[in-house]
Amino acid sequence: MTSRNQIAEVFLDLKAIEINHAFDYKIPDELIDSIGIGIMVVVPFGSRKEIGYVSRLKEKSNLPDKNLKKIDRVIGNIALFDIKKLGLIYWMSFYYIAAIGKIIELFLPPVTKSKLERFCSNPTHQTKKKLKIKPIIDESKVIARPFFGDIYCEDINNFIRKNLHKAFLLEGFMSSYNKTSLYLSLCRQTLKSNRKVLILVPEIISAEKLYASLKIDFGQRVCIYHSEMSEKKRFETWYGIWDNNFEVIIGTRSALFTPIKDLGLVIIDDEHDLSYKDSTIIRYNTQDVALRLGKILKIPVVFTSPTPSISIRFKAENENNFKIIEVSDDFSNKTLLEKVVVDLKTIDSYKDDTLITNTLHKAISAEILSGNKVLVFINKLGFSNFLICAKCGNIPKCPICNLSYRYHKINKKLICHHCGKEIHYEGICTACGSDNISFSGSGIEKVESSLNLRFKDVPIFRIDSEAVEQKGSEENLLKKISCCGPAIIIGTQMIAKDYGIENITLAAVISCDNMLELPDYHMYERVFQMVSQISQKVNGYNKRGKIIIQTFNPENLAIRNFISGSYKDFYLEELGNRKELGYPPYSSLINIIISGSSEKKVKSQIIKLSEKIYEKISNVDFVLLGPAPSPFLKLNIFYRWHIIIKTKEFYKFAVKFGKVMRNFKKMDSNKIIIDVDPVWIL
Repeated sequence: MTSRNQIAEVFLDLKAIEINHAFDYKIPDELIDSIGIGIMVVVPFGSRKEIGYVSRLKEKSNLPDKNLKKIDRVIGNIALFDIKKLGLIYWMSFYYIAAIGKIIELFLPPVTKSKLERFCSNPTHQTKKKLKIKPIIDESKVIARPFFGDIYCEDINNFIRKNLHKAFLLEGFMSSYNKTSLYLSLCRQTLKSNRKVLILVPEIISAEKLYASLKIDFGQRVCIYHSEMSEKKRFETWYGIWDNNFEVIIGTRSALFTPIKDLGLVIIDDEHDLSYKDSTIIRYNTQDVALRLGKILKIPVVFTSPTPSISIRFKAENENNFKIIEVSDDFSNKTLLEKVVVDLKTIDSYKDDTLITNTLHKAISAEILSGNKVLVFINKLGFSNFLICAKCGNIPKCPICNLSYRYHKINKKLICHHCGKEIHYEGICTACGSDNISFSGSGIEKVESSLNLRFKDVPIFRIDSEAVEQKGSEENLLKKISCCGPAIIIGTQMIAKDYGIENITLAAVISCDNMLELPDYHMYERVFQMVSQISQKVNGYNKRGKIIIQTFNPENLAIRNFISGSYKDFYLEELGNRKELGYPPYSSLINIIISGSSEKKVKSQIIKLSEKIYEKISNVDFVLLGPAPSPFLKLNIFYRWHIIIKTKEFYKFAVKFGKVMRNFKKMDSNKIIIDVDPVWIL
């Protein structure tokens, strides 16, 4: 007679990294048949009861029997993760140096703990009746739309059929229509193999567009999942995924953790987008987590981008199990795109406006007269960067963040774009009472004001977070733009989204110099990607398009390589610079930030942490930079100091650093953020 597993290893629902291990509990006889990996349980811990998750069953414990407590009760019979997802949880906890309790939370249903308990106890009554799924697409009927993707999918389909892992980078520009066709082709092959597809997209609007398109072919077999859904709808979708109602799942980064069974393919759309980096608790990179999941499940992972991130491009070029596939869009109008750079250093400010230069003004006028639309990009909200009193030199600053306010002319407000604090402003210096105020820098409102003066009879639309909030939904704004003839559309980062606005024949970048001034080694990469994205909005097919870039730095490598039209040249030059400086991908970075309301305590603690790292971590190649104030020293009343670890032996360092953090006594008043592979160092 074989002995039964009587011991359960349980991870408690605790977020402290110092308690980052499983605890052994006895399984009462009456619960033996109810316990399994991923089951939620209630256990005694000290003098209280805690929720935990079963991670392993075994016959014996290393602890004396008298020291073992019993599991109190089981919460339902739903396994919230399986052995393979548990492997991903372990890896994320190790790689991102985070408590397993925090990682497990990513995999839980999107409900409160009380609702989660009710769900696990009685899942069949939580949602509407199970959807009736149509049979798989009848091949005897392919369908009118052409399969642009077929010529690129042959190799990928081979790995889908064989259920083998390989990563692919599809590099190059594709129109929205052709990209959808490519994804459709991959989905059809995966569904033929009786497996499911996960498509991750960076923005909700892109997810909704792709969902609407694929629903034509897959009907109720496809679903969409993202954070802005209502709690009820989000949970119903999560449950439908768990209950095998859907076979194509489209969503933003959180969809990666939904309970998809028999997953056969992961697609990461526009993988270069910064939205794939979580900026909350765990700070994981979706691309790396998806790659690890693909390895665990032995399935292909496909990345697409016209301008891949340096890190993914480098992996694709240097790892054996990664392949680059260059895609070319026959309908691309890139060969018709004229690229013009206006060197702002040569502009005579007495004769010309450095905001809307004569070159840009003439180009806008020509396109408007021809009945076309113009896109104008500015990387800042507000009317100006900051105000300065010409009499006493006072610059109004946010008392919470100690950063200069930005002036918003429309509502006469000074707004901090970090904490959101607002104050009413009537143009009087708060220090000396003078009205001799100078405006420094240019925001979107100043650009809008200048364009309104020059093009009084032309409709001007703004696409940015403030304008969308004031005028209603993005959808209503886009309808107005679509119904309009010649128009000027101005916007910030939001304008780079895939809105599908037609008949844009001119794009303009007012200035990208403020991005280049940020203290971050990613900046050239960001500028190249941003300018490339803006250029792709020029879509007046059968018409000659143009992009105008105004800059004080026309010879910087991002602008220079964009003008020459070579992503590869940019990639190689940027790679050479990073190699010389020892930046990723030639090393790994960890940004460790300590924040708190007392700068003295923050500084004291980060110095102690630095000393502990030097004291406890040896025989590992690493460099510690700092401690130093973060580039943004004070945000939301909290002071921020950081240290940066640069290492070529990440895994060795992570093992030892994890031990340091488990034993490091943090002050209750402070918060520690560990950002592995940061996309910003601010």
